[in-house]
Amino acid sequence: MHDQTAMRVEGIAEQLRLRPQATAEADEGFRGLANEFPDQVSAPPTKPKDDAPLGEYYSWRDMRRRQSSDRICVEHANAELRQ
Repeated sequence: MHDQTAMRVEGIAEQLRLRPQATAEADEGFRGLANEFPDQVSAPPTKPKDDAPLGEYYSWRDMRRRQSSDRICVEHANAELRQ
């Protein structure tokens, strides 16, 4: 099952509505949820278009790396549970 579908089926989206103070870090699979709850769900930034300035590309890359570094410990914990 897709991550975002699981999140909606399990009622997590409803919990975000009921608890506006709750926040979450998400991966690219939750882009729609991050758009729906921009103050609560943080997803990786979208990639700039091909004709964007080089500085914008480097900024995007740095933001994506920072979020990835913050999330890697959670991803490893999830992987351990599956093994």
